[in-house]
Amino acid sequence: MTSPKSNISWLDAWNDPVAGIRSRSNCLCTADITGDGEVELLVTDSANRLRVYRNTSLLSEVTLLNKPSAVTTVYPDDRTPRIPLVAVSCGPVIYLYKKLRPYLKVE
Repeated sequence: MTSPKSNISWLDAWNDPVAGIRSRSNCLCTADITGDGEVELLVTDSANRLRVYRNTSLLSEVTLLNKPSAVTTVYPDDRTPRIPLVAVSCGPVIYLYKKLRPYLKVE
C-alpha cells in the first residue's frame, strides 16, 4: 500500500525553497493584468514586495512601502481590453497600481 504523500505530487509546484517567498493566502491573487489573455500570479510577501509571475517566470517585482496584508484586483471601467488595477492593502492604506506603476493611495 502506498502512502498518502506519494499521491499528492502536484503540491511540489508550490514548494520552491530558492524563490524566497513567505506569504499567506490573502496575499495571493490571479488576474490578467497585462490584457494579453494570459493569467498572472500576484504575490505579496513578508519582505514588502509585490511579485508578478507568469507560469514559472518572474515578470515584475515592485517594492512596497509597508508590510502587505492583502492583494486583489479591481476593474475601474468596462473598456476593452479589461486591464485591472492591483490593490495592495498595507495597514490602514490601500495602494493601487496601474500597469504595475503607483497610481493611487487611499487612506
